Amino acid sequence: MLGRIFIFLCSVPGFKKFLWRNWYDYLARSHRAPEWTFMNYGFATSEANVLALNMADDPDRHGIQLYHHVVGPIDATTDRSSPRRTSPSSPISPAT
Repeated sequence: MLGRIFIFLCSVPGFKKFLWRNWYDYLARSHRAPEWTFMNYGFATSEANVLALNMADDPDRHGIQLYHHVVGPIDATTDRSSPRRTSPSSPISPAT
């Protein structure tokens, strides 16, 4: 019953965004545990592409891999107003 109400409310235009924004803010305020460093889902990669991490960072592996997957293709040495993007599987190439 509660699940149906939730699904219905998420179908109301604009409410889903409102709901998730407030839920995220609630979690950020109420869960201040030092071991909770990432508030995203994370990214699992194939065994061939596993990042080399310190042992202390391994519990956050999926969060770190998500950030690496998203920003890894961006060449940080270029002008910030126009980042050069490459495909996620290719190495970062210098700006030309």
